[in-house]
Amino acid sequence: MNENDALNTIGNAINSHGYFVYTTSGGSSPRFLYTIGLHEKLGVELLFAGGAYFSAQLAKNIVDCAAKYLMKNPSASSFNVENISGSFELKRAGESWSNNLPLGAIDYYKADKICLMQIIPPKQLMTIDVPNCDLPMNDTIIECGLGLIVVTQVGYLKIVQQ
Repeated sequence: MNENDALNTIGNAINSHGYFVYTTSGGSSPRFLYTIGLHEKLGVELLFAGGAYFSAQLAKNIVDCAAKYLMKNPSASSFNVENISGSFELKRAGESWSNNLPLGAIDYYKADKICLMQIIPPKQLMTIDVPNCDLPMNDTIIECGLGLIVVTQVGYLKIVQQ
C-alpha cells in the first residue's frame, strides 16, 4: 500500500468511525497503538504504549473504549473497560513523544507534532513495557546507590553498574 492509499484508508475510517487506530509492533519492541482523528475534535490523539498483558485485540478494544469515552467526556482523566478490573488513567504525554511517535498522525495532518494522551493500565495490570511518557524519549542518566539508571529512548529503566 502506498502513502496515498494509506492516507485514504485513514480518512475513510475517520469519516465512518470518528477515528482510526494505528498499531506499530515488531520483534522485541513494545507495541504502540495510537489514534488518528481525535485531534480535530479533542486536540489530542490517544496513545497506548506497551501493555504486554493485553492481547492485540484487547489493546485495540481498550483504545476504542478510551476514544469513545473521551469523545463523550473530553475532560476525563480515567475510564473503565468492561470485564477489566480497575481504572485506566489518561495522562498527557511529554512533547518528545508527540514530536516523534505518532508519525501516521503527523503525516495525516501534515503537522510537526500531535499532542498525545497516554492510556495507562490499572496498577495491577501494569507491565514493564509501559513507558513513562512524562519522561523525554531521549536518554536520561540518573545516578543512584545501585549504579546508573538509564532512562532509555522509550522511557524504560535499566540499571548499569558503575
